This record gives sequence, C-alpha cells and structure tokens, in this order.
Amino acid sequence: MRVYVDSEQSPLREVLLGYADNVRLHPTPLNSIQEYYFSSDPPRVDLIARQHEEFVETLDRRGVRIHRPKRQLQAVNQIFVRDLLAVIHDRAVVCSLKENLRSPEITALDELIAQFHSPPLLVQEGTLEGGDVMIDGTTLFIGISTRTSLSAMHWLEEQFGGEVQVIPMFLKPPFLHLDVVLNLPGKGTVMLYPPAFEEWSLEVLRKRYRLLEVTAEEQFASGTNILFLTTESVISQKRMTRINDLLRKEGFEVVELEYSELCKFGGSFRCSACPLVREHS
Repeated sequence: MRVYVDSEQSPLREVLLGYADNVRLHPTPLNSIQEYYFSSDPPRVDLIARQHEEFVETLDRRGVRIHRPKRQLQAVNQIFVRDLLAVIHDRAVVCSLKENLRSPEITALDELIAQFHSPPLLVQEGTLEGGDVMIDGTTLFIGISTRTSLSAMHWLEEQFGGEVQVIPMFLKPPFLHLDVVLNLPGKGTVMLYPPAFEEWSLEVLRKRYRLLEVTAEEQFASGTNILFLTTESVISQKRMTRINDLLRKEGFEVVELEYSELCKFGGSFRCSACPLVREHS
C-alpha cells in the first residue's frame, strides 16, 4: 500500500477505522470531556456501536476503502485511531502516545503497517499524537498540547523539514488535541475556537486564513472534529446545526450523522478516522 496525504480535504480513498464494540468506560477518565460525562451523563452503550456503524457505512457507500487494526482486547478502546498514525505526504509516522495504557492500540497496527510500501517512521523524541497533526499542502501544523511535545515537533522537522514548513500551534489547557479546536475546510478558511490558542498561534492563523469561529458549546461537543470526504463534502454531527449551516454557506455538502455518545469520550469523526490515502491536492 502506498500511503499519501497532503491535505485535510482532498478526496478520501483509503482510511483506518477502529472498533466500537469493545469501547468501555475507564475507571479514571483520560480527559476533561470524559471526566464531565462519565459522572453526569455516561455514554449509552446501546447507541455507541450503532452510531459508529452508521459512520462506517457512510464511508463505505462513498467508495472509501476501509482498513482495520487487529482487535486488541487489552486496549482501553480502539475508536480514536487518528492518534495512532499520521500520514504526511508519502510517509507514515507511528505516533508515541502520552498515555501508556493506550500502547496496545499501537501494537494492533503491526499487520497493517507491514503492508505499507515504505517502512513507517517511529517517533524517536517526546510524545506525538495524530490529533495534533494537521496538514495543508506544504504546511504542517503541530498542536503543542498536553499530549504532544515540542521535542516531538522538532523531531518531525528533522524528518520533513525539507518538504514542509512545520508550525507549532500552542494550545492552552485543558484542550486535548489540535483537532478538537481547529479544522481546515480549505477555500481559504480555518474553523477554530480562538480561546484555545496562545496569541502567537492565533495570529499565525489570522494571517493565513479567513476565520470561521465556533462557540464554547460547539467546541465542547467536538464541533470542529469533522471529517472531509472531498473538497466539497464533509461529515459532521447532526446536532451541530449552526456549524452545518455555516459549512453549507461555504459551498459544502454536509453529511449529517448522529455521534453524540462517542463524543462523550472526547472526540468525533476526525478522531475516529485516520486517512491513509487521499488524492493529491
């Protein structure tokens, strides 16, 4: 398999998806979203698998080839596969996760990685999670967060500095990953929640893009965590009515799906899918 990704919106051809039927509530929440919901409104197990299956079926109907990791019973869950890998142009990077209890999710990728045409890069410095990696052609934004370190970003610069410009995006706590506060719809725009960013990073985005801002409530419900199928179509949560109307005004077909229960774990569609092959932008 020859992997390739150089944007967030180029037509999606092949994707890595996880499993919903082995998702369970962990005794100790892993982020502030889980901390809130697990105690006040825990995910409904009867809806988790159903909502994820609708997502899988939508991708299948759209002609996206789906790959899966090996089932790993020791994993906390195998939903948020975005954190495990990052494809940057024609190379895959196997991430280094902050939480040790997620390490079985990485080993479950071995059989898939063996199919790659080129051996993947293994992060050698610090921690890096795919939710903090966002690419726009020859620009690579890296969220510097509670999960991704500056040392890992500098390591990426050494690997890709000749072909991409690596720009850090400094996030304020408690925001977990870059993709829960930002997305790149294309068309010269960026969708973001401004209070999540340090001022320097926000100014970088202002100079490059037209801002489509989301509210605190939309951010908390993973409203920025959308997945682009093509440059003209996107999957978004059905309940994100204002965001979806905004995307339609920008010219997008919005495929609306229910994903409320999985969002209680701290992510949505982008977190649940790791693009392996997109068409060249």
